[in-house]
Amino acid sequence: MLTALGAAEQVAYVCRWHVTPDCSVPDMTPKLRVFKDADALDRWCIGDVDPSFLRTGSAHRLRQRLPKSKLIIVEEAGHSETERGITRALVEAVAAFE
Repeated sequence: MLTALGAAEQVAYVCRWHVTPDCSVPDMTPKLRVFKDADALDRWCIGDVDPSFLRTGSAHRLRQRLPKSKLIIVEEAGHSETERGITRALVEAVAAFE
């Protein structure tokens, strides 16, 4: 069972190493691999996703589906939870994406 301290250590590890080149990471854990892919996919909004940097099959499938998804519209709407309708729009986009 994962303790709160263990979870905090995992989060700290992922945050510490997610921007480091893969070849310099001491231990490419599954969580770090997924987090690095999520960070790479977030670059979609600025038109800078390089598929050669994606590490997982799931990330490659998501990259192929992103252009047709409503998630891009939500991303362009902003990040603030106080913005009118952003939460509802995100829930609807995720539901449509699945």
